[in-house]
Amino acid sequence: MSHLVASLRSGNWKALLACFLYFDTGFTTWVMFGPLAPFISKQLTLTPIQAGFLVAVPVLAASIVRVTFWYAFRRIFVAC
Repeated sequence: MSHLVASLRSGNWKALLACFLYFDTGFTTWVMFGPLAPFISKQLTLTPIQAGFLVAVPVLAASIVRVTFWYAFRRIFVAC
């Protein structure tokens, strides 16, 4: 247990929190839209390509946001 506490103290908790929040929100969005895609596409009369975009775009957007947040984090917290 002391090894875990020491490793948490030695790292950057802000980066750990940001990574956790990114993973949590990205995964939650993907998990919500994945199973609901057939129902949403039926309700909105989407084509199969549009339903694919419904599931794929949040994951792709999250990876773009991850790079953007990484750059902003480096500029704000590391450059100080």
